[in-house]
Amino acid sequence: MMLLPDRLCLASIFTVFFLARTGDGRLGDECWSDVMCNSIAGVCVDDRCECRPPKIPNQSNTDCVVAVDGICQTTTDKCYDPNQSCARTSPTYWDPTVCICNGNFTQKEPGELCRIKMGKKCDGVETPCVDGSCIEGTCQCPTGLVSSPTANNCALPFGATCDPARPNCVDPNAYCNADEKTCECKPEIYQPSENEDGITYCKADGLFSAALGAVCENDDKCAVLNSSCEMLNVLNKTCTCIEGFVPSEDRLSCLPVTNSWRGTCQEDLQCSAMFGRFGICKNRVCSCANGYAYVEEDFGCVPDHVAVSGRTAGHGIKLLATTLLPYLPDEAKIAVEQILDVI
Repeated sequence: MMLLPDRLCLASIFTVFFLARTGDGRLGDECWSDVMCNSIAGVCVDDRCECRPPKIPNQSNTDCVVAVDGICQTTTDKCYDPNQSCARTSPTYWDPTVCICNGNFTQKEPGELCRIKMGKKCDGVETPCVDGSCIEGTCQCPTGLVSSPTANNCALPFGATCDPARPNCVDPNAYCNADEKTCECKPEIYQPSENEDGITYCKADGLFSAALGAVCENDDKCAVLNSSCEMLNVLNKTCTCIEGFVPSEDRLSCLPVTNSWRGTCQEDLQCSAMFGRFGICKNRVCSCANGYAYVEEDFGCVPDHVAVSGRTAGHGIKLLATTLLPYLPDEAKIAVEQILDVI
């Protein structure tokens, strides 16, 4: 009976020893339970700690990580590529988070390690450029080639000599003309244009994808005058009128906002964008709709009885809200209109 405390002490020591060993296993360490490989989220296979699929060993073979472009957990997982981070590529909550290249890095092809983007700073030692080479501290394309819009490769500019078998034209809207053997715009849809830097690119014809509201990659793809490619929602960039302009009713042009009372106009939105939703274009000048009058202090159209009896704080709020209304999403317009009805 006197040995019982000693046995209890021995059992306690063994328990402490066992707990100390559990969860500390590294890749290749000896184990007899999966619990011993917890530190790497691994499993015990043939008495050795291994990565639990789909995870793989990292480059130094010391930890289990998520493969390039693989699905990951933002709070716990590490990516195989040190230039990738676990992030969500879609705004939809239920879509998975994945390992994607960090800001100044990109891939030539999916599944490859991330490299430094063209035009970004480099040292020519640690991480190579995605294409071209590191010259004077910057990733640059070889002579005769230019960087693609996504900065992930070097290719032939517009008008350069090309091989129809391997076109390699930098502009996605260009092709290698088999007869001329030069990079030219795809016929009928795109036409050559020149940006501020003097670089020729293929611009979409206004009859095709460049109308207002069309999905775009950059400003060059928006053919409507006074439009630009903007992130209108979290999913896509679209061709949108620049500040100071509003879309025409047929959405084929951008019209200037009329910023002076009784100024010239073509359509109602030019007036309502500045003077509230009851501002209309009448006889080619900005006027107020029936039942409303222009009040200089409010710089807009207010109900006739307000114009006569004076303004209130509520009317000021209403005017501001109605001025912004044309630019709000449909679901927001409904909510704002309900508020306006009770002011």
